[in-house]
Amino acid sequence: MINPTTKHGVLNDWDLSYYEPLSRGKAGGERTGTLPFMALDLLSDEAWKGNMQRLYRHDLEGFIWVLPWVFLQFEGSKRTNCQLAGWETGDFDRCAVAKRGLFSKLQFGKNIATVEWTAEWEFAVSLLYWLEVEEGLRGQYRKAPPLSPKDIFNRFYDALCNAQQCYPPLKKLMRELNLARIE
Repeated sequence: MINPTTKHGVLNDWDLSYYEPLSRGKAGGERTGTLPFMALDLLSDEAWKGNMQRLYRHDLEGFIWVLPWVFLQFEGSKRTNCQLAGWETGDFDRCAVAKRGLFSKLQFGKNIATVEWTAEWEFAVSLLYWLEVEEGLRGQYRKAPPLSPKDIFNRFYDALCNAQQCYPPLKKLMRELNLARIE
């Protein structure tokens, strides 16, 4: 969606949102979302059968997946290539495999972004590495209770601070948005 006044893009998914009081117990099982932008945890048989609680980190991860989608395929508002076409499937397993395949492309350190997004690509890479590390930690500590939304946000905030090294405009943006760790 484009804000008609500012001409800036607006990313939201309010049409798929819901209010779920914490006291009602397990929430989840609703299969809402667009596969290319869904968290990897939600691209699983367990989630597809409705046996996984949707968490704050799933929405945060969904936002991060938008970055490679745009940076690798678009020049301005036009899609100029389809290098992430493997994400566009109705099969959650194949989508997850294709998305995880992007991690291996990052290992080589190549800039694979379109020309327009070359500078921003390193920012996306930084957040994708963060996702990869977080997924690894969750796998390593499966028995540990899930992190709270506050802890997830603070870890994400730290990742944003680290990303400022490769994308300096992020520092100004974070200041303008008044982003800070939650104490």
